[in-house]
Amino acid sequence: MASRISSRTRPDDVGMHESCLVLRDVAIAYGRRVVLAHVNADIPRSQVVSIVGPNGSGKSTLLKAIAGLVPLADGEITLFGQPLSRSRRRVAYVPQREDVDWGFPVSVHDVVMMGRYPARGWLRSSTRADEAIVQDAMAHLNITDLARRQISELSGGQQRRAFIARALAQEPDVILLDEPMTGIDSATHDRILELFEEWQSHGKVVLQATHTHIHGGSMIVLRRRADPIAAEDFEHHAAEAGEHHEHHH
Repeated sequence: MASRISSRTRPDDVGMHESCLVLRDVAIAYGRRVVLAHVNADIPRSQVVSIVGPNGSGKSTLLKAIAGLVPLADGEITLFGQPLSRSRRRVAYVPQREDVDWGFPVSVHDVVMMGRYPARGWLRSSTRADEAIVQDAMAHLNITDLARRQISELSGGQQRRAFIARALAQEPDVILLDEPMTGIDSATHDRILELFEEWQSHGKVVLQATHTHIHGGSMIVLRRRADPIAAEDFEHHAAEAGEHHEHHH
């Protein structure tokens, strides 16, 4: 299966392109099977973009590629005009619940502190500044009272708040969320919507993979091909696959 994304630029966005996330002719493959092909998008600051499509269309894969968790088979991703590999710490990723090992013995505080690792490294001890940032992130998600609780003991909504707090602690410019509205309570749902508005006002770039909860002014629509594409057939088939729709509300 493969998908293609193209993006139209509004005239008022042209001046913001030096400060945006850009995907150019991106292709992603698992072994010899091409999953996404010819992905192109320009995402300016202060945008909330919903990535939608059926199961297997590559929504999660696209987010993981932007997060640096999946290598590109072709193309490039840049942020602020630089290769994303040079500014990876500026991109925070909130995984979907199925991708987390909830049995790992770690506290909420430890999870949120992980957001500081890209800035200070894995082997260095946390500083007072790191601790202050972590405390502020937990307070922002109303989970300060859960700091010493094991992550496995929490409800779905509390777990989602902890991982969003981890993303906040990273102090990112780009925030990626995989199915953020799935398996959460109404209060957490409303808080995430508030955060979307807050992040927009602060000039963040926000991408969420979603089935049904469409938010923000733009959508990337991925279409699933009936048959997988082998690597040798990539160039022939990729140009035929997928589409993009951008809606302004």
